[in-house]
Amino acid sequence: MVGWKPKSNPTDKECPSHTSLDRMYEYQRKLPHYQNLPSLQEILYVESQRVAATLYRRSGEGWQTIEIDGPEASLQLETIGLDLPLSSLYRGVPGS
Repeated sequence: MVGWKPKSNPTDKECPSHTSLDRMYEYQRKLPHYQNLPSLQEILYVESQRVAATLYRRSGEGWQTIEIDGPEASLQLETIGLDLPLSSLYRGVPGS
């Protein structure tokens, strides 16, 4: 039939809250594995829903957690000598 489209089933679409929960689960599940890599010095997770990031930096025998939040915040990755406004990661992203 020309022009006919089946009704969409709401259960077929991803719920944003489930997506966020799945992403958080993966993040928490994988982080210890990354932290066990001896050569890895920094791990950066960038938020997709707001201008924010979490940086994990190896510090002696443990890890330092650095929360970076807001468009005016500065992102500093010591391992590569990077220092830039966090907002520059979101340039061109709607709502940033």
